[in-house]
Amino acid sequence: MADTEQEWLNVSEAAELLGVSRPTIYKLMDKGLLPYQKIKGIQGRRIKRDDLEILLQTYNLEDEEQSR
Repeated sequence: MADTEQEWLNVSEAAELLGVSRPTIYKLMDKGLLPYQKIKGIQGRRIKRDDLEILLQTYNLEDEEQSR
């Protein structure tokens, strides 16, 4: 993969990668902790894999999962 290409994941893929539920991913996006891109023409959201890696390094997801 070229440096300029980004791997984009849907909400289900992001939840599986992080080991959390889909509602937790939506909560993280709504709180502004996880950047995302809305997809025109559908109700989907896409998340950059790099942003997930940053989130993993800076945030305790266990606390977020328990508060849902």
